[in-house]
Amino acid sequence: MYTIFGQRFTPKYILDAIADGCFQLYGEILILSPIERILLGDFIQRKLISTDELRHAISQGICTVGVRCYREYLRGEYPDHTSFPRAFGYAIKYGAIPPVEAQRIKFDHGATLKSFGDASDGLYLEVLGMLLRKSGVAQKNARTCS
Repeated sequence: MYTIFGQRFTPKYILDAIADGCFQLYGEILILSPIERILLGDFIQRKLISTDELRHAISQGICTVGVRCYREYLRGEYPDHTSFPRAFGYAIKYGAIPPVEAQRIKFDHGATLKSFGDASDGLYLEVLGMLLRKSGVAQKNARTCS
């Protein structure tokens, strides 16, 4: 654990920040502040954050963003015009949006529920790679977390 400017940073704090899905608009992924990314790297290297914990937090974070996009859809936005369509697809594909609700989603441009979900393929690895790269964790560690 670290305390910086009165803020306590623990492995749980970092994992919760990832799971909260703090994404920017237009697909730019900025989950953690620079200091949090450095601490993530330290916690991983010291084995205070396990691969499974990180994997779960990233998946939960993407789903959190996807559910936010679903709410945008419910307010009248087209699925592919939401703030992060690939996260929306990921949430559909991995059940964060109940299947009964997902079946009601109307797509345009010939998209289907399956094709929209499939468009999220690779998103988890992109987020993982970004986190590890920006946290200073060696790329060899990325293979063990995927």
